[in-house]
Amino acid sequence: MQFWEACSDGKVEEVQKLLQNRQININLASNDQTPFQIACENGHIEIVKLLLNNEKVEINKKDNEGKTGLDCAKRKGNANIVELIQSLQNNPICDNLFIIYLFI
Repeated sequence: MQFWEACSDGKVEEVQKLLQNRQININLASNDQTPFQIACENGHIEIVKLLLNNEKVEINKKDNEGKTGLDCAKRKGNANIVELIQSLQNNPICDNLFIIYLFI
């Protein structure tokens, strides 16, 4: 749960550190939301970017209500995250299983 909580709280450095541990299940849900979903919902764009750079993230995973991370961002009005996810999903170079996005 440490990873989920770090994503929920927007703790960028902690998430970076935890992502180095290949044993972490980055899609493990808590309160029916994955770390990606909660970061999208809470507006933590830097966390969202980190997760999008990880080949294991399941950006289209749905919660019990059928909501994805994109839906969570829309629901909370996090337009910058909505725009980011939509730009990647509309990019023919990217697929839904593995997205490479360079953040400088």
